[in-house]
Amino acid sequence: MYDNRKSCKKYYSKNREKILEKRREYYSNNKQKVLDYSRKYYQKNKSKKIQYRQEYYKNNKDKILNAKKQYRQRNIDNILRLNDLRKRRLKRIKVLNNFFPMEVKINWHHVNDMFVVPIPYETHKKTFVSDREEHRERANLWMYYLYGIDFKRLLSD
Repeated sequence: MYDNRKSCKKYYSKNREKILEKRREYYSNNKQKVLDYSRKYYQKNKSKKIQYRQEYYKNNKDKILNAKKQYRQRNIDNILRLNDLRKRRLKRIKVLNNFFPMEVKINWHHVNDMFVVPIPYETHKKTFVSDREEHRERANLWMYYLYGIDFKRLLSD
């Protein structure tokens, strides 16, 4: 029996650059259409994707953890350098004392590169995004609700 996958792989490997160029061109000409389709597809298959990821993690936990460990070992110098750089840049001057009860787990949130204030762990976790400035904006908004203080305006100038 003829195996179609082998011929498809062979064709793709020969024409990879041409296929990628056509894909880029289609995307640039139909960007909104592609994005709409992707959103619809994601919404339609969201639960399937989550379930697949959970099953994959459960079945391949050792493999995933080993890959993470190897990544950290290969990039340890870069990871340590970035952590040291961040620690040197960020100071820890407490603006407020922790007045939350002992049962409430807190994080110290940097309102800027120098000053920190206590914020409940769960609240701080909800404001996390990869962009530091956006994270600060979100967390500072929550701190305005908690403390009634606009730290951005207070600490500017």
